[in-house]
Amino acid sequence: MHNPGSSPISGRLVFHPAGFSGTESDPSVTYSLVPGATTSYADVLAAFGRTGLGSLDIVATTGPAPLAVARVFNDGGLRGTTGFSVDAARPQDALQAGETGVLIAPADPAAARFNVGLRTFDAGATLSVTIRNRDGETIRTFTKVYAPSYFEQQAGSVFLGAAPGPSESVAIAVTAGSAIVYGASTDNKTQDPAIQVARAVRP
Repeated sequence: MHNPGSSPISGRLVFHPAGFSGTESDPSVTYSLVPGATTSYADVLAAFGRTGLGSLDIVATTGPAPLAVARVFNDGGLRGTTGFSVDAARPQDALQAGETGVLIAPADPAAARFNVGLRTFDAGATLSVTIRNRDGETIRTFTKVYAPSYFEQQAGSVFLGAAPGPSESVAIAVTAGSAIVYGASTDNKTQDPAIQVARAVRP
């Protein structure tokens, strides 16, 4: 986290475990940054005394929120790490009601596994999901409803109701509320991960 401004900033990092709506009792740690300062955590989950999946909120109490980036990686020990970095997302970065974003499943499902994750905000979210094969033919459409401040990441086969086929597209239309939706794929041989975020499709 970095403070690019000319005044001190402070606040809390709040960890919301996956599979539950966020609550006031979720674990948190405080941060404080003077102008121009940067701080980091080698393992942010360890700072909360937690393990497992979850989402992380930056709650500013003095000044604006800091610039922030997180790295998600597989630790190969002496072989180093493989992973990706992701910038902090804001509620306005989410898919809003009336917007549609698209995820693409791996071209070779036997070579890479595919997960789908999402985070809702104060209003929760209702999603209409349409799956199409690589030729553009609709395979199925279904609706998912999520509670406020909720995070989950599931295997693609669970989220989609069946294992995704080669290069299937997953169109996520938000009909109420808002949500950040992403796809995470991991190479089955090297364990190298990658992420794609469903951005609003503009005409």
